[in-house]
Amino acid sequence: MQKEKKQNPFSLFLKNNFNRDILLYGGVEWTFWAIFATLAFTTAHLAQVGFSSKTTGVIMALVSVAGIVASPVVGNLSDRIGSPRKLFIILGIIASVFYTLVPLTLRLNHGQEMSVLNVGVVMILLWAAFSRPMQGLCESWVISAADRKRTFVFGKVRYFGSIGYALICILFGALSKRLGTQVFTFYSFGILFIPAMLLAIYAGRDESKEKVERKKGTSYGVKAAIKNYYLVMFFVCHCLVMLPMVCSTTFVPYKLMEISGDTSSLGNITAIRALMEIPMLLGGTWIVHKFGIKRLFILDMLLFALSMVLFILAKNTIVITLGMMAMGTAYGAHLLGQVNYVYRITPPEATASAQTLAVSFSLVASVLGNLIGGVLVERFTASGMYLFLLVLVVLALAIFLLTFPIGRALKIPEPDLKNVM
Repeated sequence: MQKEKKQNPFSLFLKNNFNRDILLYGGVEWTFWAIFATLAFTTAHLAQVGFSSKTTGVIMALVSVAGIVASPVVGNLSDRIGSPRKLFIILGIIASVFYTLVPLTLRLNHGQEMSVLNVGVVMILLWAAFSRPMQGLCESWVISAADRKRTFVFGKVRYFGSIGYALICILFGALSKRLGTQVFTFYSFGILFIPAMLLAIYAGRDESKEKVERKKGTSYGVKAAIKNYYLVMFFVCHCLVMLPMVCSTTFVPYKLMEISGDTSSLGNITAIRALMEIPMLLGGTWIVHKFGIKRLFILDMLLFALSMVLFILAKNTIVITLGMMAMGTAYGAHLLGQVNYVYRITPPEATASAQTLAVSFSLVASVLGNLIGGVLVERFTASGMYLFLLVLVVLALAIFLLTFPIGRALKIPEPDLKNVM
C-alpha cells in the first residue's frame, strides 16, 4: 500500500491563501477599489479649478444622491438578467467615458464663475449614476462566486481591495503633488478599469449557468428585497453605523485643528485606518464560524462606539490615531458581516438588489453625515459631533439586538445563518 504523501506546509499555505480563485477574485477587488481611489482626488481638483467649498459640498452631495437613485434601479436590472458581472462591465465602460470627459468639459466655463450649472458637473453626476452601483454589483458577484465555488471566503479576497485603494491613494497623492494637478486621475479611472474588465470577462467561465426560477406572480429585485423584515432592519442599523465612517472622513481634520492646530498628520492616520480593515477581513471569518455572524455585528458596533469615545476624549494625535485604528477594525468587521449577512438572508431572485440597496443606504449616510456633521461641528465643536454619533451607534446596536426577539414575536421565520462563509 502506497503511503500518502505529506503536503509541504508552505504549499498548503499557498493553496489556502493564494489559489486560482483567490487570485482571480482578489484581482477583481484590487482593481475595483484601485479605480475608486480616483474619487478621493475629485474635490481637490474642483477646488483647484475655482469651485468654492460650498459649491463643492453641494456637488458631492448630488454625487451621493445620484448613487442612491441609480443603485436600486441597477440592482433590479441585474436580478432580472441574472448576471451582476455582465452589468458591472457595461457600467464600468460607460462610467469611464463620462469621467474622462470631466476635466475637458470643466474647461468650457474657463474664466466664468464655477457653479453647479456646469457641463463638467453634469459629467460627474452621470459618472456617479453609472459607477456608484458598481460596488453592489461587485460584492454580489464575488460573494455568490464564493458561496458557489467554496474555494475561498469573501474576507480573503476583499482585503486585496483595501490594499489596492491604499496603494493608489499613496501613488496618486505623490503624483499630484509632483505634477501640481489631479487631472490625470480622471483619465486613470478608465485606464485602471481595463484590467478589471479583462478579469470580469475571464471570470465568465465561472458564472453559474443555472437560471433562478421564479414562480409566476412572485416579485424579484428591489420589491422582493424590501419585503424582507430582517433585511430592512439591518439596513437601518447599517445606515446608522456608516454615519461615523462618513463624518470621520470629512470632519477628523476639524478635531485635529482643535487639539494641535494643524492637519499634517491626516494622511498617515487615514492610511492606518484603511490598513486596520485587513486583520478583521482576514480573521472575521473565524469569529463568524466560532461565535456566529450576530456576534460579529455586536463586536463591530462596540468598536465603532469605542472609536467615538476616543475621539471625544482625544487631547493629542496619539488618541486620534487609536480612534482611527478602532474605526478601521470596526469597518473591516462590518463590511465582512454586511456582504455575507445580506447575501444569506436575501432570496436568490433579489441578491444583487439587496447588495446595491446596502450601497444606497451607505450613500444616504454620506448625505446625512455631511449635512448634519457640519452643523454639529459649527455649533458644538467636533467633540459634540462625536458624542451625537456615539448615541447613534448605541441606537444601532439596540435595534440590531431587538430585531430577532421582535421577529419571533411577529412570527417571522428567522434566516438560516449556519452556512455563512
